[in-house]
Amino acid sequence: MHFEKYIGVIGGMGSVGRLMLQKLTPLLADNKLLIGGRRSIAGETVKAEFGPNVSYQSMNCERHSDLQAFCNRCSLVINVSGPSLKQGNLIALQALACGCHYIDVGGYDILYQSMQKYEKDIREKNLCFIIGAGWMPGISGIFSKYIMDTYLGASSKGIFRMYFGAVDTWSYSSCYDLAVSSMRKTSSYIYAYGAKKPLSFTRSVHQRKFEFLPGKKRCFPMFDDQLSTMAVKSHQLKEISSFVIMNDYMSMMKFCYLSIFKRKDPDSATQILRNDYERLVKKQKVWGGVFCEWFDSEDSISDPQRFVLYTVDNLMFTALPSAIIFEQMCHDKVAAGLHYACDAIDCCAFMKTLKEYSLTEEHIGDNHIFKWNIAHST
Repeated sequence: MHFEKYIGVIGGMGSVGRLMLQKLTPLLADNKLLIGGRRSIAGETVKAEFGPNVSYQSMNCERHSDLQAFCNRCSLVINVSGPSLKQGNLIALQALACGCHYIDVGGYDILYQSMQKYEKDIREKNLCFIIGAGWMPGISGIFSKYIMDTYLGASSKGIFRMYFGAVDTWSYSSCYDLAVSSMRKTSSYIYAYGAKKPLSFTRSVHQRKFEFLPGKKRCFPMFDDQLSTMAVKSHQLKEISSFVIMNDYMSMMKFCYLSIFKRKDPDSATQILRNDYERLVKKQKVWGGVFCEWFDSEDSISDPQRFVLYTVDNLMFTALPSAIIFEQMCHDKVAAGLHYACDAIDCCAFMKTLKEYSLTEEHIGDNHIFKWNIAHST
């Protein structure tokens, strides 16, 4: 794929944006990069940091004229700004209007659902719109699909479970999205033989120990929407389920408090959550993990195959997918249309590329451990 105009990155001067640009700029070849952000930054300063093919445009994405002017200069827009749940589909719609491909590091199910009414227009323009191209969602779904495609086989009829969670000093935008999404009413369910099946929330909550993580963790059923497409296609599987890992009892109580008392005050809820994650980092240090389990039959329920993706660099895992997806776009390996990342790309090729960024794989019995080697991640 050849990009006639700029590769645009909105929010590229933030903590995740900068990391993503470090990985993106070596892949540009003859393509030019345009960074958009609120601050006034001299073009020469940006070129000195990222290279001669990089320019900067000061903009406010909430101002239509600024956003339109930015997208008109681009062939692809990568959104690393936020909070996603405040922005809604504002940037995605402007990218569509200007005929741009679009990658959103966040977005989540709210953006995906709001853009479904425009899916026909996206396909007719032969555009790639990728939602959730970060860590969770993003790599978490790609890793799960990779496990299914690589290890399970088309005729598998067992049980697949995915657990995910992370602790870090998250930014305001990340905590806002976490706070607001946690306060929404959610229904608990699994997929059984490709069909959605309701779950009893109270019966499904359980406590368990995970590799690399301190203490036992409470796990709550929360089906990851990025997995829905593969779950629907998995007619042979007896069960696909997804659980979020709650860090400790105090965190659980704070999430309950936010849900009951802070629904109308998301900014206050965000600050409470940020403070709690600072407490958790002091207590547990930084970690992030996706833990997949595969039970081939009822007889193996106590002895599953385990597939672990673990990192102590959540920001890098959030930043990398956009760069890797851009590289696949350049080789016409990303499906046109509206997709979550795991549905748009070759997940096996993605994991192979991720290993080039110091991701190591170990086999300990039936456990497959994929661990981010932080010493070489930069």
